[in-house]
Amino acid sequence: MGLIPVTGSLPHPSGVGSGNVLWVVDADHSFFDALTWMDQLEDDTVRISNVSQVVRAAQNRAITKSKGVDFLALFGHGTGGYQSAGAGRRLEETGTQSLNFRSISRPGESLLMGRAEQTLSALNGVLADDAKVLLAGCNVGEGDRGTGLLTTVSKCLKGRTVQAFENAVYWWTGYLIGTMKVAVGDNVSTSFESISL
Repeated sequence: MGLIPVTGSLPHPSGVGSGNVLWVVDADHSFFDALTWMDQLEDDTVRISNVSQVVRAAQNRAITKSKGVDFLALFGHGTGGYQSAGAGRRLEETGTQSLNFRSISRPGESLLMGRAEQTLSALNGVLADDAKVLLAGCNVGEGDRGTGLLTTVSKCLKGRTVQAFENAVYWWTGYLIGTMKVAVGDNVSTSFESISL
């Protein structure tokens, strides 16, 4: 499949209006990877290689726009309870290049692998109070692990909305569509949603 030409800026997702929107894309992909479609949108996206760069991109956007980020979307590969943030297609377990939920941890330890939760908590200073975060990898919200990832990230972000699709997503169509799982703290809901890129 060839690349689809894109002109202009990415539209704002529904419910954000003219808010401060940030799209970050896992930079670790080959030319024939599905993420190649996002490369065309380089004026509207920030390529990242690790979780720390997600935070820096949000900090830069908040400074540039002089307001908190209202909507943050992380595009990368995923599976139930796992979102790549620089790891490409490989399973990364250090929490440096991924958000990886583990269902068992020792008391006081994060349910995210490695330092991911500690790194993500820096977003609290740059996200708007009612900000939404979309983890846009395939199947990230699927199953109990997906629920665990979303609720853990939401609680890390002081109860902000964190959402992910429970099914495969196809960025190159320009639409993300399917069953969306949404977490606000420990509260989780699902609904059929579509997002236009």
